[in-house]
Amino acid sequence: MPFLDRLYMAATHMTHDGAHAEELIQKTYLQAFRVFGALTAGTDLKVWLFQLLAGSAFHTTGEWARSSSSTACPCRRPTEKHHPRFREPETPDAQALERLPDQEVKAAFRRLPQELAIIVHLADAEDFSPTEIAVVLGISENTAISLLLHGRHCLLQAFIDASRRQDLLDR
Repeated sequence: MPFLDRLYMAATHMTHDGAHAEELIQKTYLQAFRVFGALTAGTDLKVWLFQLLAGSAFHTTGEWARSSSSTACPCRRPTEKHHPRFREPETPDAQALERLPDQEVKAAFRRLPQELAIIVHLADAEDFSPTEIAVVLGISENTAISLLLHGRHCLLQAFIDASRRQDLLDR
């Protein structure tokens, strides 16, 4: 079952609930097994599975995104591996954000509306392009770009606010 862990992380961002995420993964793989023979050569398996996941989430909830969140969501910080040629200068703000505790990062993700959390997750954890995100979620590429920028801006603001609360940044 390829991409199981990655799909589970995305499902957790979609549902904000581990048990619901597991159900969503089961539905996704059941559907994948049912229609696997219809795949054509050149189909990107990862994009296809994430598209099935988003479709399963939509059919389960009637919408693929809701704005409330209640439980922890797994997330990771970008690493140099993902951006090998780009290195931000070590400004006081960047240093403060780097010292931000992981629980603050996770809390910021939990506070994101689900539609933003899943788009940021797909882009930054799964390395999907805006075009791929649009295909996965059934939205336009411009909408994917706009929501991704908005989600990243919301996260950055949450990180800055948390850093200020912990006296890691000047007020």
